[in-house]
Amino acid sequence: MNFNQLLTPFIKFNFLQPKSKGHAFEAFVYIFDFSKYNKFKSTIETLVETHAHSSQQNTVLNTPKKSVHFMGIFGPVWILFTNENLNSKSHGGLLNESLYGHMRDQAGGFIAQFKTLKVKNISVDMTGLSSEAIEGFIVGSEMASYNYLHHVQNKTEKNLEITIKSSLKLKPDFISLAQKKSASINAARHLVNLPPNELNPTSVEMIIKKELKLSQATTIEVWDYEKCKKENIEVHTISGQLVQVRTKGSKSTLTRAFYAQKPFVNQIFNN
Repeated sequence: MNFNQLLTPFIKFNFLQPKSKGHAFEAFVYIFDFSKYNKFKSTIETLVETHAHSSQQNTVLNTPKKSVHFMGIFGPVWILFTNENLNSKSHGGLLNESLYGHMRDQAGGFIAQFKTLKVKNISVDMTGLSSEAIEGFIVGSEMASYNYLHHVQNKTEKNLEITIKSSLKLKPDFISLAQKKSASINAARHLVNLPPNELNPTSVEMIIKKELKLSQATTIEVWDYEKCKKENIEVHTISGQLVQVRTKGSKSTLTRAFYAQKPFVNQIFNN
């Protein structure tokens, strides 16, 4: 199943201060907080003057949209505003979309367009946005890069490089932690996408033992039919096999792989 490749980041992310120079990019994304539109209005006008051809400038500036896309002098350009309803007071704000979720979903659309336009080195300016927004963008980009058929056919491309511009002082492991989160989501999606003949107790055991890069502090014990019978776990002796993973020094984790014969049923639970 090649889970190691699935757990490896699809995109190379970098951080850069907003006014840094000397970097050549093929595409440009600018994301602004909608609630601060008036504050960034002059900045947007400057961006349009910098990137747009003279014949495009009036059209771009007068486009009443939350998202503007045009082919500029130096490459494709996107100017995006966050959802104006993120700070809605309706229902006490309980039904509002989170900034993290909003940026995660927006990132998916960008990745599709990057691939269509075949650009590989992209600048994403998120100056003025929170770490929550940046994390959502990274997670969403990695999630959008996963494709089941490409993975099983070993056709996955990992050639995108995205440089996020932000004035925030984020921790050194910020990117890697966000990518680990997206990798765990993609792994779960891949398991769901696998057909029953490929996802069964035996394959789950092989994934845990052979493909997952578990730490040396992890011990693995497989409970087969005889072990389950000895432990008086009737449901497992009837339905199939239990794979138990114990990590030293931390709470035990059970991954139960249920296998029923007629009809074939396959479920995985993490407790």
